[in-house]
Amino acid sequence: MTVREFKLNLFNRLLQDLGRVRGSSASRIECPICFSAFSRSALDSGNLTLEHIVPESLGGVTGTLTCRACNNHLGSNADSRLVETLRALNRPSPRGASSAAERFPFRDIQPSVLKSAYLAVFHEKGYAQILSPAFDPIRESLRGVLPAPQCLDSLFSWNLEPATDVRDEFHIRESADYSEPAWIVTLRLKRKTVRACAVILPRADSDVGRLVAEVAKVRREVSPRVREQMKKEEGRFETA
Repeated sequence: MTVREFKLNLFNRLLQDLGRVRGSSASRIECPICFSAFSRSALDSGNLTLEHIVPESLGGVTGTLTCRACNNHLGSNADSRLVETLRALNRPSPRGASSAAERFPFRDIQPSVLKSAYLAVFHEKGYAQILSPAFDPIRESLRGVLPAPQCLDSLFSWNLEPATDVRDEFHIRESADYSEPAWIVTLRLKRKTVRACAVILPRADSDVGRLVAEVAKVRREVSPRVREQMKKEEGRFETA
């Protein structure tokens, strides 16, 4: 199958999906990020592009269609920061250097991670999810290519250590941990070393404000218990 044939198959699948959601036949698909509409001819003109859900330079192979403007803008302003940060994480740290979490501005690379998680949900669940108002703050953050609003920080979970047990480039599951419906999207990021991160995203029927508040509350409650358990473990090793 040629690249054009692959993109055409994607276009036709998205066209059918959008028609089901809109309740009428469609002749154009919409970019999942900016919602601009494009016909099949945009595949040949280059205005519709194949975008890797996880950046190709980080091991991504699965793709979907986005418009050229969104692909280029997010690629140069968001994905490039993520790639550079992971490249830097693989370099040996100078003796006495601060921790990785302190050395790297992870809020700056959240747009790329957020984009990958968002496109993963779109790829698996379709337009019915992302056209929901629950995704409006996510999409607005992506379109602005700005760090995710601080209120969304609690939705990100980073594993800075090598993650050799993470095999799929992305995995989506429903969360049973919160009263608001949510997706947990795990991403596999490989730049020599495989690392993983997880993003909690709302479902179409979620109240995103309540979800963010609930996740933040759970993490505030868990963190003191985790720190206390770490102190106990350290004490046990010291007296052993």
